[in-house]
Amino acid sequence: KVAEGSASLEEAVHDNPNITISMTADDFDAMMSGKLNATSAFMAGKLKVKGDMSLAMKLQGLLG
Repeated sequence: KVAEGSASLEEAVHDNPNITISMTADDFDAMMSGKLNATSAFMAGKLKVKGDMSLAMKLQGLLG
């Protein structure tokens, strides 16, 4: 969930998500600690995006 400038993770099923982002837990930890850049992760296939790519670009600031 993204709201008011912050993000939280929750396991859930949504009938019609705007975007789905998937990656390993290790890669997520590396991104959150600044060791892995979101763009680099995407280009290397470590971060996968399904859905609205323009929304994914807006999330880049939160993901690192």
